[in-house]
Amino acid sequence: EMAEFRFIYLCTSNVCRSPLAHAIASDFIQSHHLESRVTACSRGLTDNYSEWGSPAEPRMIIAAQNANVSTGVMKTLQDHQSMLLTVEDVVDPTVFLFLVTSHHEDWVRQSVGNEAVDLASRQGRLRLICQNNEDVPDPFFGE
Repeated sequence: EMAEFRFIYLCTSNVCRSPLAHAIASDFIQSHHLESRVTACSRGLTDNYSEWGSPAEPRMIIAAQNANVSTGVMKTLQDHQSMLLTVEDVVDPTVFLFLVTSHHEDWVRQSVGNEAVDLASRQGRLRLICQNNEDVPDPFFGE
C-alpha cells in the first residue's frame, strides 16, 4: 500500500544534501507515527561525481554527527546508497523538493523527460526549498 504523500529530496549525486534531508524527514515521520501517510526518500540527478550505489559522503556524516542529529538520522545516513531519479519515481502523490536552484526542472527533465516534469509541474509537485534562492551548501565541494 502506497502512502498518501511521498517526498523525494533531490540533489546532484545523492551523497550529501539529499540523503541528510531524507534522513531528517524520515526520522520526523517515524517519531510522529506518520509512516502510513507519508514517506520520504532521496535521489540524484547525475553520477558525474560518484557512482550510483555510493554511500553518504563521509563529510556529510561528520557534519551530521557534529550537529548532534538523532540516532535515527545517523542510521539512515549510514545505510544510504545513492540512487538516480527515474521515470518510475515521478508518480502521484510524489512531491519533489530541490536543494539546488539550478536543479529545479532543468536537471530533472534530463533525468526523466519533459512529459513527466510537465505533469508534475502542472500539479504543483515541484518545490524549491532553498531560502532566498540560495543553494543548500554542498559539502562534496567543501562548501
